[in-house]
Amino acid sequence: MIVVGGSPAEMSNVETSRVQVASFNSHDAKGIDTYNAPDSVYHDMAMPKDQNSKENLAGTLDMFKAFPDAKLATSSIWGAGDYVVVVGRFEGTNKGPMPAMGIKKATGKRVSVRHLDIARWEKGKVKEEWLFYDGMAFAGQLGLLKK
Repeated sequence: MIVVGGSPAEMSNVETSRVQVASFNSHDAKGIDTYNAPDSVYHDMAMPKDQNSKENLAGTLDMFKAFPDAKLATSSIWGAGDYVVVVGRFEGTNKGPMPAMGIKKATGKRVSVRHLDIARWEKGKVKEEWLFYDGMAFAGQLGLLKK
């Protein structure tokens, strides 16, 4: 774990981020959402628009249906002030549709793409979050790119 200031709030945000990753890996969407502020904003760089907290929860539930073995393999988590950075890989096998990502029917293909997640915490809740990953690699591994 890397922390910049080592304040109790910074340490708490890093540990709570670990809990969120564990909730994701156990497919506990409500557990993930517990730590999101009701007015949070979610920026997924591969999506056409930002999401609010409700849309983010719905997207997470859709992800779990489309990738029932989805997990985050985290390589590092570190905090700097109000921000926490999670670096790792998203891994899973597509077993169902996910229209938001252009997946109309299950491909049966496995994906493994690196991701970088930056979250700004406020009073123990995620207020704003940015997710970066290689959407083209994701689509390519699913066989969605035309040659």
